[in-house]
Amino acid sequence: MSRNPSRPHPSGELQHQAEHTVPRKSPSILVYLAVLFVVAFFLLFIAYFQQQRLNKEATDDARKQSASALQSIQDLLSENEKLREEVSGLEARVDALAQEKDSLNLTIQGWADQADLAERQLAAMDYFWRIQRLYSRGSRRSALELVQEFESSGLTQELPRTNPSGIEGTSPADQYQALLDALDYRPEP
Repeated sequence: MSRNPSRPHPSGELQHQAEHTVPRKSPSILVYLAVLFVVAFFLLFIAYFQQQRLNKEATDDARKQSASALQSIQDLLSENEKLREEVSGLEARVDALAQEKDSLNLTIQGWADQADLAERQLAAMDYFWRIQRLYSRGSRRSALELVQEFESSGLTQELPRTNPSGIEGTSPADQYQALLDALDYRPEP
């Protein structure tokens, strides 16, 4: 094998080319890492501010809810106090009405007692007038029978002891006693 001196050896040629060739500028791995680092840092920066904004909104919402809850509690406490005062006023009113009711019941009882007394006095006066009429007509026996009925009814005690007209004079009880004397009535023992 002979070597051609005009032709250089292939491995020598490669070496020569490698030594004389200017490498093409290509981005190095450090540039890629720097770009990735900047992008990652930028994304973290954006995420940080986004998180801060969300935290601020959550804090503001919590403050608003807290303030709203506090205002609601204050309103409820105020309403509760008003209701307590209203209850106290109503209880006082109930007590006053109960006293007024008791007073009215006493008044009604007094009127009922007076009405009952007036009714008994009217019944007694009716007996007295009927006895007096029978005696005036000369019916002594009928008058005595009515006197016995009157005495047994217990209404004789209800005859007024004073003159109801207010004029001085004898009372119906005194007039009845005089009528009994005129009839010569003696109660049976």
